[in-house]
Amino acid sequence: IDKKIKYQLYGVWRMAKRSLLFLILISVLVYSGCSGGGGGGGITPVIPTTGSVSGQVSGFQTTSFSNSNYQLSKKINPSTKLVVKQFNVNSDPIPLPNEKIIKFRPGISKSEIENMIQNIGGKIKKEIYGSPNTYVVIIDSKYSTFSIDSLNTNSQIEYIENNMRLRAFAVTPNDSDYPKQKWNYEMIHLPEAWEIQKGNTNVIVAVIDSGVSLSHEDLAENLVAGYDFVDDDDDPSDSGYHEKAPMSHGTHVAGIISAVTNNNKGVAGVAWNVKIMPVRVLGPDGSGDVGAIASGINWAVTHGAHIINLSLGEKIPAAYGPQVIKDAIDAAVNQGVTVVAAAGNESTSVAFPANYQPVIAVAALNDGGLRANYSNYGPEICVAAPGGGATTDPEDGVTRNIYSTYYEKTSSGGTNKYGYLSGTSMACPHVSGVVALLYSKGITSPAAIRERLQATAYDLGDSGKDDLYGYGRIDAYAALNGVNPDVRSVKVFACDSDGQIIGMQRNPDSLGFYTLSKIPAGSWKICAFYDKNMNGVVDSGDQFASTETLVPVYAGQTTQGVDLTLTKITELSASLSLEEYVKSIIK
Repeated sequence: IDKKIKYQLYGVWRMAKRSLLFLILISVLVYSGCSGGGGGGGITPVIPTTGSVSGQVSGFQTTSFSNSNYQLSKKINPSTKLVVKQFNVNSDPIPLPNEKIIKFRPGISKSEIENMIQNIGGKIKKEIYGSPNTYVVIIDSKYSTFSIDSLNTNSQIEYIENNMRLRAFAVTPNDSDYPKQKWNYEMIHLPEAWEIQKGNTNVIVAVIDSGVSLSHEDLAENLVAGYDFVDDDDDPSDSGYHEKAPMSHGTHVAGIISAVTNNNKGVAGVAWNVKIMPVRVLGPDGSGDVGAIASGINWAVTHGAHIINLSLGEKIPAAYGPQVIKDAIDAAVNQGVTVVAAAGNESTSVAFPANYQPVIAVAALNDGGLRANYSNYGPEICVAAPGGGATTDPEDGVTRNIYSTYYEKTSSGGTNKYGYLSGTSMACPHVSGVVALLYSKGITSPAAIRERLQATAYDLGDSGKDDLYGYGRIDAYAALNGVNPDVRSVKVFACDSDGQIIGMQRNPDSLGFYTLSKIPAGSWKICAFYDKNMNGVVDSGDQFASTETLVPVYAGQTTQGVDLTLTKITELSASLSLEEYVKSIIK
């Protein structure tokens, strides 16, 4: 009887279980198939389970470029630290001629100090306020026996050093609309780059496009003579109204490269002082024929252009691209002109002429720093730059496009304005502007410029070059500073309290900033490792950093300000894998 009762109870339990599962299934189907109040559309909201961590890595030393041939040097430069607001490798402060700062030991009278300074061929320029027995000293240039090293051995001198000038950091132009440009310019570290180079007036960028408004208040001063291959005259202004192209594409592109900057109005250009050569090859409808484009490239080269910007193209495989345009590009590059072109906006393969090998092909990034959903992609992509669109800032709900000079055309004329556009056409002039800064700094070979852009780009893919971003996001500061982001040899990652590495390891950018995304909500240690000799393992001499405590990560949020300072690894007797090393020290 007991067995029979047990069997009946078991049957009742099974039926109840099936009924419960059936009710759950029905409720799920009803919820998914019906629209909720307020137009929910029946879509179950996705609840985030991961968050992000951001901060800055400092204290690491990276390789630098050789100024003579622009090849990467593997010699470690101990003065190079990728820390915001540090001095630049190629712009270290220059000592003031014949001026030294000398601090004498306590107990020495001023008359004794004056005698000692006189004996080394110098005289006191001024006493340093608040620093006893410390003076700025002028040394007679004829006094050839002066030596800092010899004076440092003098028992009456605490130290002696060069006097030099320091300067303000992170240049901010005073253009009234610059705040509207901060997101894209800061993304490529232009404010820091402007500390090094703002652009040379002798550098000319040809904007081969729809023409430019020659009367725009923020462009006119930076324009040089151009040509119109649509109407075949020497007036390259964007003229003629067509409903397909009611604004001047070329005017917007030109402003990104070199709007008149620091003039208390309008916008700032990437390269402040370089000149724009407007060459009109596109008609009122925004299209132009092959003959006009080839003529425009050739004309720009023969009339002194150093860089050519081509924010135009068509979906043609490079092998079938017009030979006359290829010939013009080849001739330009052979004569030392760098050609930069937009990849196209169809979210497909790279358009011509960007897909032609001598050209620097540019993909577009949205305001989140990732590929814009319209940007073309493929193996021909060299670098990526801000193009705008596709994402929305959570603070103000504004989609971030690229703000620049604007010329609105009408059937009766046009009006100079400022406005927003997005596209690889806008990403391309960011790169042309940085190339102009490199050219202003003395890097003029198309091959050297390409190498510098590639080597200093911030890798956005899993590792190395990829079809979406090429070598990564351009970094104006790193390119000018000569810093090689062997930052690609610096990895930032999260691990648990037992040292188990989680998620993807990411590179910081050239200033040491990083963002780790898709970290599961919870508490984790954040670490950084610099594989200094780039051999793939942890050795003595490499560098490592870890947060002292666990860092909280909240779903759907970014934990900011998690900074790391790398220190030298000295205790290893044998090489370890990164996983082994982390587990050995994380407790």
